[in-house]
Amino acid sequence: APLQAIAEADGIAVGNSRVYPSLRAEWFDAANVFPAEAESVDSTGLLLRPELTLRTGTGDTQFALGYEGAFARYDDASEADFDDHRVFGEGEVTFSSRSRLALTGSVTEKHILYGANLSRSLTGGDEPITYQESRLNIAHTYGASEARGNLRTTLYWGARDYDNYAGLTDGLGFTTITPEVALLYAVSSDTRALAGLSYEMLDYESGDGSDSNTLTLFTGAEWEATGKTGGSARIGVGKRDYDRASRDDATAVTISATAYWTPQSYSRIDLRVNRNFAVDTVSNTVETRASLSWRHDWTSRFRSFVDLRRTDYASDTDTDDRTLDTASLRLGLGITRALILTGEVAQEWSTSPSDLLDFERDWVSVGLELAL
Repeated sequence: APLQAIAEADGIAVGNSRVYPSLRAEWFDAANVFPAEAESVDSTGLLLRPELTLRTGTGDTQFALGYEGAFARYDDASEADFDDHRVFGEGEVTFSSRSRLALTGSVTEKHILYGANLSRSLTGGDEPITYQESRLNIAHTYGASEARGNLRTTLYWGARDYDNYAGLTDGLGFTTITPEVALLYAVSSDTRALAGLSYEMLDYESGDGSDSNTLTLFTGAEWEATGKTGGSARIGVGKRDYDRASRDDATAVTISATAYWTPQSYSRIDLRVNRNFAVDTVSNTVETRASLSWRHDWTSRFRSFVDLRRTDYASDTDTDDRTLDTASLRLGLGITRALILTGEVAQEWSTSPSDLLDFERDWVSVGLELAL
């Protein structure tokens, strides 16, 4: 989310809607722009991040549409220049006291450069690998919010298509469809236990038999114990069956959890953990993502963000086996209500048996953000 010191952005009224625009411009110094240590290149550059969100709706219907962009230009590594785009939407529709629908979707144009199994020697080109990714999630809940039991049915669809470097990316694009059903039961006024199952159908463009189907049984809970804490957690067992007879089917424990804590109105801590089968690797891999973030307003004009992340790929081959850690500290000093002076320091470590995936990277930036 945009960094907003002093106060959250007010937005601009447009009829019954509000528009929230922001623009961040930063000068940065990046150490080891490319992921392979053998090709270590340092560079300064300029990063622009425009964002625009429109929120509208009535009491029973709420929608939001938005755009996020990221444009980077490197002084000493023009091969790393990128233009990323993301268009997203979300909505909630209440048909009756017993029927509610939630939708989220996005279309992303993104690059792959940092922390990936890519280097200039592999691509041999003057631009990063880019891809388009689309996602759509539709969830319907039946049952009154105050009822003991609710039934939630969900359908997720996702697709990825690569744009360039066919020699490296041919066949890596995929489509995935996952229907899910879950039964929620109120065990207290603020906690609901849940149990359900999902079935993921994953199809790759390569057609080499890497396609798979994954059945997952899970249980967990959703809670909002007080106005200061809330979250959800579920644990399950997933069984992935591959189309290719030569690939062994796999079973893994799956985890999906998120929790927040606001000890004071000016401080918030978020924790997220997700463990599941990876969809973007060439071997049987279980991906675990964990993040811990802390936002604190030290004064009415000074805010800090601390963000710690770990991504672990547990694979049966060295091709995909790796651990990626990221730590960042971001500061914001309000100059006026809408203009913020920003600064950030970050470090990234990648550990892997593969030389191309074993590296370290540093990032320092200063800039200004305008958030209306």
